[in-house]
Amino acid sequence: MSVDRWAKLFGWGRSRTRYFFRKMIKNGFIEKIPNPYTTHIRILDYDLLVGKSRCQAQRNEAEGTTFEAFWEKFHETTQKPKVNIGFARREWKKLSANERRLSLIRIDDYYDNLTNTNFCLQASRYLSNKAFLDEYDY
Repeated sequence: MSVDRWAKLFGWGRSRTRYFFRKMIKNGFIEKIPNPYTTHIRILDYDLLVGKSRCQAQRNEAEGTTFEAFWEKFHETTQKPKVNIGFARREWKKLSANERRLSLIRIDDYYDNLTNTNFCLQASRYLSNKAFLDEYDY
């Protein structure tokens, strides 16, 4: 939107609107995205401002389904070296909340049902292959 449209939206003059946006950029609340035709802005930390990510993060920590909890439990159980944490974290972010919970719960089932522990997957591959969804015959 142009500065004129923002001014009409706020019911302000153009100079006051420009001053407002400069102040917001200076204080780090928004950033201006380069665009020669309109004023394009992005609100920084929007989810945090509306309280979405904070609630989800608190819920995950309360349930114990954080990536750190998974990372520690997986390596404690499998005794494998802690490698490829970046790849594992990216795969973790792709999982739904239910899949994250299952991946944490079923580490022991996965490890107990390996026929040869030399072929145990790394944590990143365990998540990307969704090995926690495997069904085992007991």
